[in-house]
Amino acid sequence: MRVVFLCGSLEPDCDGVGDYTRRLAGELIRQAHQVSIIALNDKYCSIPLKETQEVGNISIQVVRLPTGVAAKSRFFMARAHLEEFGPDWISLQYVPFSFHEKGLPFLLNLSLKELTKGSKLHVMFHELWVGVDGKVGFKMGLLKQAQKLIIRDLLRRAAPDHITTTIDIYRKQLPQPETKLLPLFGNIPIVPVDGYARKQEDRLRIVHFGSFTSLLDDFRSQVSFLSKAAQLKGLKAELVTFGEGGPHAEAALKAATLVLGKEYVRELGRLPPHEISLQLQLADVGISRSDFTMWGKSGATQAMLEHGLPVLLRGSMPLEILDPAFTDLFTEQLLFCESGFEAVFTKQAPKPRLQVVAQKFIESLNKAEFVNKVSS
Repeated sequence: MRVVFLCGSLEPDCDGVGDYTRRLAGELIRQAHQVSIIALNDKYCSIPLKETQEVGNISIQVVRLPTGVAAKSRFFMARAHLEEFGPDWISLQYVPFSFHEKGLPFLLNLSLKELTKGSKLHVMFHELWVGVDGKVGFKMGLLKQAQKLIIRDLLRRAAPDHITTTIDIYRKQLPQPETKLLPLFGNIPIVPVDGYARKQEDRLRIVHFGSFTSLLDDFRSQVSFLSKAAQLKGLKAELVTFGEGGPHAEAALKAATLVLGKEYVRELGRLPPHEISLQLQLADVGISRSDFTMWGKSGATQAMLEHGLPVLLRGSMPLEILDPAFTDLFTEQLLFCESGFEAVFTKQAPKPRLQVVAQKFIESLNKAEFVNKVSS
């Protein structure tokens, strides 16, 4: 199958959806498909680029169209590459803020039908609109309504042949009842740990990967829960954090220090993917900033789970923890502050999901193509 992905940016390790798209494209090429990627709004380059990017030992031809170039010109260049490549499917990896700095990609809607002419269109919704999972203030409420209208307009204008999203709350919010779930995979490849320094045996090593949220009370509860679990085993809990951290990092680290002590909190900052993998394999348990509703869209949470860690989610344990649509996920590794302390120490063997998800992706396109042919 010939597939071209459309995303926002393709600077390695700087854009989560770009990294996701690159890894998925690389795996599809490994599985003998022909794949290219176009970054339609790349804020990390200043001139249009046609280059080869590497993922593992796979080379991917990509086109990067910078934000600073007029939208009409970007879409013209994208169309030229699509005509040259001749894809069977074009896969739009949708995040509103990927295609417009304020999250209002209305120009994409105006051009998408023409851009994808001659190919079948798949849309993967990584995000919908602000406030999907709760109330927002007046200003964000206006943005929310605008983003909802833009998505409805996109679906009406482009009439995708297939639509997927990552979590059930998104699927239920989308107007198309035929929207399917496609699980996420982590963006951190699992690397060998032979010869790498081991952690101290008298510690329960906790990791936090990525940005912190403003929900400090929840984070403090998570740290306290794991500290108590460690004490019951005669261990001392230590927290190791890495990634961007974000604007709430200082307050979150201060809260953790008050619970664990200054000498048991370490911030490593941004790390390359192989170092993140090593840190995850050295850890005993992870802390996620997501609750049960949203954990399926968190790349950081997926990376911790793929590396075998039990992961403590924010918030309360749901009454029904198993989603019948996802019988092969990591639900047995999910923890809550209501969980038993023993569950904290149940680490699994690493289990990468990229290959499985890539196969599901192709299967879903083939099935959608068959259904469309039968119904037409």
